[in-house]
Amino acid sequence: MTTPDTQLKVALAKMLPELVSYGELCGDYVFFWNDPKDLQTTGYRDVLDTELLHLCHLAEQTLQGENIANYQQWCAASFGYNLSIPWQQRVIALAKVKGIEI
Repeated sequence: MTTPDTQLKVALAKMLPELVSYGELCGDYVFFWNDPKDLQTTGYRDVLDTELLHLCHLAEQTLQGENIANYQQWCAASFGYNLSIPWQQRVIALAKVKGIEI
């Protein structure tokens, strides 16, 4: 069964395919960095929960033009101008603007 956080991580991986991937490894689903250095040793390195906000920030930096304004409007309408929006809500907003299904 897919949890809501799992679905959000899959969406985030779709936004940053050059940096992170999400897939099955030894019967377990993992969210991992695409780091050639790690691939030479262990094959992958899990993305830590503490790194999820940073990934959201990197995805936000890929927005351009009208998408920036749409993202800012969606966040402002949903959360006011609160700067501590959780990663889950940022992914939802980014997915809406980028047209990625969750």
